[in-house]
Amino acid sequence: MTVTFHTRHEAGLKSPTNVSGSPRPLLPMNLPIHTVHYTGIPVTSVWFSGGDGIFGSIDDVFSYLNKVEEVARRAGKPFEYNTIIPVMHDNSSHVIAYADEFVAAHSAGENTISHGTQFTTGVNQPLNEGAIEAFRWWNAVLEAAGRLMPQSQITPHKNMPGA
Repeated sequence: MTVTFHTRHEAGLKSPTNVSGSPRPLLPMNLPIHTVHYTGIPVTSVWFSGGDGIFGSIDDVFSYLNKVEEVARRAGKPFEYNTIIPVMHDNSSHVIAYADEFVAAHSAGENTISHGTQFTTGVNQPLNEGAIEAFRWWNAVLEAAGRLMPQSQITPHKNMPGA
């Protein structure tokens, strides 16, 4: 299965900044933790996908990210995750840069020691093969690039000390 990586620019997102508009700092290299998130809302409430929690196209994902970005900025919040992995109807594999290599606000007190990846799924929604393959590929890329420590800890957000 081929995984497709998408940049922030491709998704139509602006450069990551703090709420004040200042640039966000880069994450250090060799992070010990890759933390995994999901959207935290019931599948039936996943407005971005027709209520089944699954995207029909990558353009739908980009539209969703831009809406999330707009809501976060109006609420005075910074970028929440480093990368996004959508669950797709066609089971394709995608990784999308969100805050990417910059510090993201995904786990209180641990944002500078962990890379946060969000699966765009509802509560208790299973991942499909494409999303799982995308995560495995992305974790390997991060380790090979030295952004994660070799054999870094993969931790669900709920198990992060600051969660």
